[in-house]
Parts: sequence; C-alpha cells; structure tokens
Amino acid sequence: VATAIDDRIIGIELPKTIELEIVETSDAVAGNTASNPTKKATLNSGYVINVPMFIKLGEKIKVNTESGDYNSRV
Repeated sequence: VATAIDDRIIGIELPKTIELEIVETSDAVAGNTASNPTKKATLNSGYVINVPMFIKLGEKIKVNTESGDYNSRV
C-alpha cells in the first residue's frame, strides 16, 4: 500500500509476507536432516534465500518482508 500526497509517494507499507517461486535450488541430500538444515534457493525475484531441505524447484513459498527469511510453503 502506497501513501501519496499531491501525486508524490511519501510512504510504502509492505504486506508481512509475499509469495515467490523457487527458480533454482539443489536437491536434498539423503541423511542431511540434523537440526533443521537449510540450502540456498533463488527466487523468481532474483533474491537468494535459505530454505529447508525439503523445498523443491518450482514450489511457491512465503517470505517475511521484514526479515527476508523463509516463512512457509504455499
């Protein structure tokens, strides 16, 4: 949501989470399950994020807009 005065944007309020798609990530490695392991994933926005090992290419996830962290699978 953007706030404007006289057609000039003076502020933007982002939603708490946004949905983005995984466009690049590696496959999970068998036996790699100790203490919530993560892997790198590239989103359709170009942002690179750490996601849980079970997340696969093409899946949609929710990303926290304040921290930039993985929130959940959609």
